[in-house]
Amino acid sequence: MEALTVEQLIQHIQKLPDAEKSQLAKQALPILIRTEGILTYLEKLFDAELDAIVEQVRERNQHFKEEEIADAIFEALQEVRASSRA
Repeated sequence: MEALTVEQLIQHIQKLPDAEKSQLAKQALPILIRTEGILTYLEKLFDAELDAIVEQVRERNQHFKEEEIADAIFEALQEVRASSRA
């Protein structure tokens, strides 16, 4: 597979059937949520902003359980806190 730009990748994902988007989200969310940029962003968010993000995910991806979203965010925040203590 040729290397895709981020924009090309986004366009490709938008064209996927919902079932494939769901599968991709379940597999990619744990990877993406741990990237340095996202971890830094999450660290700076207030609770209300985190609640808004969870609500957006819930509205767009109804297949995600609240616990799955919370677990992914919690793990990411734990990593941020651990790395900031080191």
